[in-house]
Amino acid sequence: MKSPLGASRIGIGRRGTSWRALAVGVLLGGVVSWPAASSAAEAPREDPYELEFVDLTAEVFVSTRPESVRRPVEGNSVVVLTSRGVVVFDAGGVPRSARQTVAEIRRRTGAQVRYLINSHGHLDHTGGNQVWESAFPAVEILAGSGTRDYMMGKFGDRFAYVGEIATDPSERRAAGERQIAELQARGDPASLAVAERLVRYYRHDILRESEAFRELEITPPTSTLLGHLELDGARPRVRISHLGYGKTPGDLVLDLPDEGIVATGDILTHPIPLGFSRSPVRWLATLRALAELDRERYVPGHGDVLEGTAYLRSVIALVEELLVDVETSIESGKSREQTIETVAFEESRAEFTGGDPELEYLFDRWFREPAVARAFDELVADAR
Repeated sequence: MKSPLGASRIGIGRRGTSWRALAVGVLLGGVVSWPAASSAAEAPREDPYELEFVDLTAEVFVSTRPESVRRPVEGNSVVVLTSRGVVVFDAGGVPRSARQTVAEIRRRTGAQVRYLINSHGHLDHTGGNQVWESAFPAVEILAGSGTRDYMMGKFGDRFAYVGEIATDPSERRAAGERQIAELQARGDPASLAVAERLVRYYRHDILRESEAFRELEITPPTSTLLGHLELDGARPRVRISHLGYGKTPGDLVLDLPDEGIVATGDILTHPIPLGFSRSPVRWLATLRALAELDRERYVPGHGDVLEGTAYLRSVIALVEELLVDVETSIESGKSREQTIETVAFEESRAEFTGGDPELEYLFDRWFREPAVARAFDELVADAR
């Protein structure tokens, strides 16, 4: 069957496997609107999956969870109301969040969702797939190369933590309590601020996460995209592109050239870049390709909508610094462990954290430590 996307594709099966069958982790510029994280003085939302809807144009809106660094993490979704039906980029992390976006679409239009694009296979962007397939039976779920295999466990059991949290999160909660006690024992304001955030997750939000995971089914994409595709005849124009290796090898982006908007998935996140790419060298090339699009607004995989390329170029500079510093460390004879310990981004990290204790904590765990380790591995392998 010829796809109206106007390009060849590989068809695959329509239904995936529930987490029970898998024995079901995922790791877990200018600003348009909402804050990335609230201060400790603000009252937290009871439901960590409660979304807000932010209009970018008359045809485009974003479903977002305020407090982007709050755990459990929840990816942004972008909805495009086109003349050829509705296109959705990223499904939401759990059925509960996906249902909110479905309801918002139905409030705005009677049109059907024709295409759901998974930017990559991680659960905080695909956990809502089952809801879209149920609500819109004709929907085609599209993803890049390798995403279906990843979700079906061909690269190892990536979703084992889902079953653990769904059925009995007690071990994770106990480990969290030990971490909280350690931070509280330090007694300094920064440690206490981080401990307060961990209290919210391990004593409250993980229970909501457990409830949400109990209804989750791993639902892989129905089609794999090859190359760059454009929805035939749609207004506004919709392009789906693989610009290169991002957080995963097959990451896709959604480009709306008429609207001046591009949605990046986890190739770009705000306010902390995610340093989990297995290939920082190729991730850097993909970030540069994103900047070359030169769109007016970038919707990251997590966090605030960004005006222009200023934040993106800051991330590019950070990854360039990463590769230079790690290569220098390797040339000086430092081990992998020594390199992780000594590459600290002492000056540039402030641009991303602003000195906030929680963001400092997350910069180390979400960017510095994994990115340095993976850059070390890649550069050593390339030198052989």
